Amino acid sequence: MQRTKIQYLTHTWNPVAMKCTPVSEGCRNCWSIAMNKRFKNKPDKPELLTKELVALLHLRKPAIIGVQFMGDLFHESVPFDWIDQVMHITAMCSQHIFKILTKRPNRMLEYFQSPSWAEIDDSYRANNLHLGVTVENQDNLWRIDKLLDIRAVKYFVSCEPLLSDINFVVKCPPYFQPLLREDRISQVIIGCESGAKRRPCNLEWVRSIVSQCKAAGVKVFVKQLDIDGKVSHDMNEWPEDLRLQERI
Repeated sequence: MQRTKIQYLTHTWNPVAMKCTPVSEGCRNCWSIAMNKRFKNKPDKPELLTKELVALLHLRKPAIIGVQFMGDLFHESVPFDWIDQVMHITAMCSQHIFKILTKRPNRMLEYFQSPSWAEIDDSYRANNLHLGVTVENQDNLWRIDKLLDIRAVKYFVSCEPLLSDINFVVKCPPYFQPLLREDRISQVIIGCESGAKRRPCNLEWVRSIVSQCKAAGVKVFVKQLDIDGKVSHDMNEWPEDLRLQERI
């Protein structure tokens, strides 16, 4: 567990040492995968790190914690009984908020429908979980539908890396169904891609998402923007209408 520079978190917690694998376009230039290829710093098979798992029990001050941001807790290689152990800790540490982000909502849904999770939730009433999915382009909008099939206190969507314009209203004849509603999604996080091979992020794509969120009453957290061909974390460099970092 360590403090982090990710603006919407205070800490990251990676109880599983793992090699993640690409699942969609957002993974193409993943820094974690690239670092592992370069330094070979992850085991061939995932390992549950017992010391890291229980380290959280010593953090008393309330924190906002990103779970398994170096990888994906719901990767196919991570056994459900390991996820049970992670969830037991989150349930015991009610003073913290845990943000769990995945690109594999089908497996996330499978876990949260399992009897073992029902037992954990009934015992501890784990009400400090914010569950989220990455939606980097229009093709992966389906992940939100899967996310909303899971019972959680709050849901969030991460559009990072943002790779295209995204229209969150999907056509369901004879109606148009908005995926962004304040009673469903609490927050949308937006960020351009980073790294040497990063792809451009049009500010109009960001504006479109911000506009849709405002119309739906959903909070927006702009993490980083593509400004003059560079990744900018400095809000003073951004257009005024995109200086939004609303928290949940």
